[in-house]
Formats: sequence, C-alpha cells, structure tokens
Amino acid sequence: MNTRLVHWCVGFREKHLAVWQFVLFNLLSLCATLTDLAVYSLLNYVLLVPLKTTSVTWWLLDYTVEAGGLAALISTAAAYLCAQVVNFFVQRKGTFQANNNVAASGAMYFIMIVVIWFFQIWFSAKLLGWFLPIFGEYWGGILMRLANATASLIIQFPMNKFVIMRRKKLEKRAPS
Repeated sequence: MNTRLVHWCVGFREKHLAVWQFVLFNLLSLCATLTDLAVYSLLNYVLLVPLKTTSVTWWLLDYTVEAGGLAALISTAAAYLCAQVVNFFVQRKGTFQANNNVAASGAMYFIMIVVIWFFQIWFSAKLLGWFLPIFGEYWGGILMRLANATASLIIQFPMNKFVIMRRKKLEKRAPS
C-alpha cells in the first residue's frame, strides 16, 4: 500500500477521531446489516413460510397476514438479535477500542437494543403494511430491514460512543 496514503489516514484519524469512528462504525455496521438481511431472508423466505398465514396482533405487535404474519415477526426478532450480537463485539473492539468493563457494557448495550427492538417491532409492521403493496413481499421486507438498520444507526452511534463503549483513560504510574 502507498505509504503516503497510510500516513494521511493515520493523520486524519488522529486529528478527526470522531469522524473516523463514525465512518468506521458505518463500515463495520455492514457486518451486522448483512447478518440481519441473511437471517431475515433465510427464515422469512425459506424456513418459516408456513407461518405467514398466522396473524399476530398483541400490544405493539401487529403482524397481519398482509404484513407477513408470524413468519415476519420471528424472522425480524431473530435477525435483529443475531445482528446485534455481531455488532456489539465488532464495534466494541473495532471502532471504539473500548476497555471499560465488558459485562457493564454488555448490560447497557442489551438495554439499549431491547428499547430499539420494541420500537422496531412496532415500526416493522407499519413499514411492511406500507411497503408490501407497493414493492411486493421480497423488496418490501428488504426495505423494511434497511429502514430499521438506519434508525438503529442513528440511535446506536452516539449511545455507544458516549455511554456504552467508552475508552477509559489509563493512569500512568511513576516507576517505583
């Protein structure tokens, strides 16, 4: 690789750490997004097809047959969980180089994704209701997943950077 480019990247990272982290966060989030799309597609379009005819309407859940039914609900939840597990570990070390307590980070991350999940469960059904008649089952489902990934990104980056995946400043000790 060109050493000038490497030096430029290192210099940019040092001068603009927050911008660098946001770019890296987005690039590494692709791992989670690809996991999400793969799990959702495998479950919703292959493994759980018989469950599409079972409506689920309870509290925030409104997965009618037209919105994909029980198959869409299970696919959405499983895809989200798998993607968030991938995202936690990739972002913790890859983007933020967090050195705070992993258990505390994991607990805070879990609380954040549960809140986002409840929002997305409600939002997914609404989006599917709007997208399916226009784009069809496959593209409507994919667009719904991408809209949810975008909403999640907008919430997760600042929460991870400033609250969950902080990097503690290590104290320098004088030699004894």
